[in-house]
Amino acid sequence: MKPISIITNFGCDRSCWYCIMHRVDPGRFVQNTDWTRLERFLSDYADRGKVSVSGGGDPLYQLDKNMGWWNRLFEIAARLDMRVDVHTRIPIDKPDFWRRIHRCCLSVDLDLEPADALTRNVVPYAEAPPRLVHVVTADTGESGVREMLAFCTRFEWQLSLKKLAVFDDAGRFEEMRRRFSGTEIFFIEDMDYNIYFMPNNTVAEEFRDRTKKSPERILEKSRKSS
Repeated sequence: MKPISIITNFGCDRSCWYCIMHRVDPGRFVQNTDWTRLERFLSDYADRGKVSVSGGGDPLYQLDKNMGWWNRLFEIAARLDMRVDVHTRIPIDKPDFWRRIHRCCLSVDLDLEPADALTRNVVPYAEAPPRLVHVVTADTGESGVREMLAFCTRFEWQLSLKKLAVFDDAGRFEEMRRRFSGTEIFFIEDMDYNIYFMPNNTVAEEFRDRTKKSPERILEKSRKSS
């Protein structure tokens, strides 16, 4: 039974060169929520008991501006007895927001400063321990992963390593999987795991455009948007 996810498009200021948003059809990412359709989507899959919110960009970007959207989602989820997870790179200091969140999944590079902020801003308020997610690139090394694992072990958090989409990771994902076999790390392949409610109010089982697009064209698009 596939989990469900709401994809937002509130924007982002991070300009990650490997962002999957550089590989999607922009027409699917016009944010104009039809709340009747979204509530029907959540009702149809209420038996999942939980919905995750992630983005095109970051779902917590300009949170104050978008709190009306979030409050409406929280109201619907409460009526359907569903928990809400959020996938973000922004461990924002908003206790009242985090009190309404089940779990924060925080994307991190090799710098653990955002994870440290998570201990102050999120952990005291969210229902479940967070999960750190790291996209493995050619720059990912054993020492960095060991540091992340030690951090997560210390606080009893989950750690996931995610395979890089489109680009060449120089074999690092498989190397880390071999080196850390038998640990508590989750390894996430590059594939679609969820049923998605897209920003243009369509429901899809594929998040990104699977048509071929060269890494060079994606990097060029990333530089123009940054």
